[in-house]
Amino acid sequence: MQSPVISEHAHPLPEDGSRPKLRSDALWVPHDDGAFLLCNASSLTIRGKSSYELVSRIAPHLDGTTEVGRLLSGLPPAVAAQVRALLRRLAEAGFVRDAAVDRPHGLTGRELTDYAGELSFIEYFRGSPAARYEAFRDTRVLCVGSGMVFDGLLRALVQLGNRRTTAAVTGGAPAVAGVESALKPVLAAARERDAGMGVRTVPLSVPLPGPGEEDFPADGLMHLIGANDFVLHFADDFGPGLARAIDESCARAGVTVLHGAVQGDQVWLGPLCGPDDAVRGPGLWARTGVDGTGPRSVFLTESTARIVAAQPAFAAFKVITGVPAEDFRERVVRVDLATLITEEVSLHALDLLPAGAEAAAPPAAGWASAAPPPESESTVLSQAFSRLVDSRDGLIRDVDEGDLTQIPLHRCRAEVAPLAGPGRAVAAEGDGLDLLSARVTAVLAAAESAGLRAVLDPAGGEPAVPPAAEAFDLVTAAPVRLSSHDVRAWRDDGAPVDTASAADWDDAVACALGRVAARLLRTGPRDEGTECVPVGPDVPRLLSILAAAGHRPVLRTLYDAEGFAIVRADCGAGLTGVGSATSAPAAGTDALYDAVRALHERVFDEPLRSRALRQEAGGAPLHARTEGATAAARAARWLEASLPTATRLVAVPLEVHPVLRRVGRVHCAAVAVVPAADRAVTS
Repeated sequence: MQSPVISEHAHPLPEDGSRPKLRSDALWVPHDDGAFLLCNASSLTIRGKSSYELVSRIAPHLDGTTEVGRLLSGLPPAVAAQVRALLRRLAEAGFVRDAAVDRPHGLTGRELTDYAGELSFIEYFRGSPAARYEAFRDTRVLCVGSGMVFDGLLRALVQLGNRRTTAAVTGGAPAVAGVESALKPVLAAARERDAGMGVRTVPLSVPLPGPGEEDFPADGLMHLIGANDFVLHFADDFGPGLARAIDESCARAGVTVLHGAVQGDQVWLGPLCGPDDAVRGPGLWARTGVDGTGPRSVFLTESTARIVAAQPAFAAFKVITGVPAEDFRERVVRVDLATLITEEVSLHALDLLPAGAEAAAPPAAGWASAAPPPESESTVLSQAFSRLVDSRDGLIRDVDEGDLTQIPLHRCRAEVAPLAGPGRAVAAEGDGLDLLSARVTAVLAAAESAGLRAVLDPAGGEPAVPPAAEAFDLVTAAPVRLSSHDVRAWRDDGAPVDTASAADWDDAVACALGRVAARLLRTGPRDEGTECVPVGPDVPRLLSILAAAGHRPVLRTLYDAEGFAIVRADCGAGLTGVGSATSAPAAGTDALYDAVRALHERVFDEPLRSRALRQEAGGAPLHARTEGATAAARAARWLEASLPTATRLVAVPLEVHPVLRRVGRVHCAAVAVVPAADRAVTS
């Protein structure tokens, strides 16, 4: 349904035909040289020795009944100008509004007094409070459900003043009689304000399906919904079949519905499903595991039920009166019945709303294997990730520094939801030169790890042999089917495998390969290569961190060909860093960052990097360009000469975590070192 539409500010204050009305929560006190005004929405200082006296004298007349022209009539011109200027200041600061534009209403003087609290709330956000409240009072609201929460829902609507509520009660005649009996004292009290108050009760006489049933006989339900303007659905015992039928019928009838669902010790309130809203109740229930199974919570009592049920009733009040009601449009509410702690859960965090502009803008061009994303990209990623956090059900479960050491690098641990169904969260750590980049890196690492876990541990923590995996040889691009034994070695034996994500598949593979290269090339002496001069805004800080510890790095480019460069930073005393990027100067900066990570590891005995790989003596000459080969393929051919014998580099496409998709990283890859003899190449 549509909220009342009212054209406001037809006579901008302080025109003679406007009728200024002062906010009911406005306060004013003398100031050093004037008056200070305060309300919940604003504050204002008006200078001038006579300002406080002027405000005090004019305030009683700002009740919305007197036109400005009449207020000013008879005043000396100078005083009239002063009052007009004061009204303009008050209007601009939000202390007064023009009651002349209020829509006509039919409330009596007594009703305006009896419902003053409701009217003041509406007026805080919108004009025409009486007309808006009258619209709510006469809106046809259908409530469907049974039990204590249903009773609380009906009570709240009656107390708010809706006089056209229909209660469709499930559970047969005894349940209907119970509802009618419980409402008698509530209606009696409400009729002291409104003699026409009443609630119509009807039995919803259809069989209730079990949790596993897909269909619900909806005879009569569509007719009930079509005869009403707003639907509220709430019951002690959640019935999936009935809930789906209500949601589908509301969508077909173009009627807004707000759901409530009880699952164990938790209550989910929302979503608010308008006729054109993409998010529907079944999507939320599937995402959060609400299925109506399990025992009823011992904490679901009459008092807790009434407290919880008041929230959807009040949400309906706000929607119908046109008060800003984003409460259930982009979020739902989760209530713990044991503690009554209420948490807002973003629908973005539940992956139920489409990604915003952050997904439309791809990540910054280029990649680096060790360092976090650049500052500008990290800022955008952080803003996007903040919408996805919920400790129980979010795509991101936690981002926390805990007791991790924060010098010389900041460190953070993040947890994301598993990719497939319920299961333990996937955790990873990240680091950066500042806390924001450390948090971003940790979230990216956890989301990338979730894709790898889906390959290594498809049973979600149950002991099982992982299935074979499809991959391709990085050098030849030939398809490779990795055996179950190979995949299990990644999980059980710590065989080398690194992951990365990017907007482009080739960049994801290149970044993951760069991380494998760092593990392979950071140990042992390496005198070959050309001198490298790093570039980037972080270079001075990285060099100063190393210098403070007595290290003066020497950077050499080990490999640089057509968009893939590898640089090693030798800092003395066995401290080395290896970086990879799209150019040698950028790879040099990446190598410095990796060296600082090595320093952090050495000083605090905390592992920041994956373990190094054993390498063969010597190195491979740079192969001539292979026509059509990617930069990663050429780099892989160069690296394979340093690998242990009978091993090869392969790339494995991974399922992309929704966290990555929402920031435009639509590709995720793992690069692994596998036994060459055990692979079966198919054509």
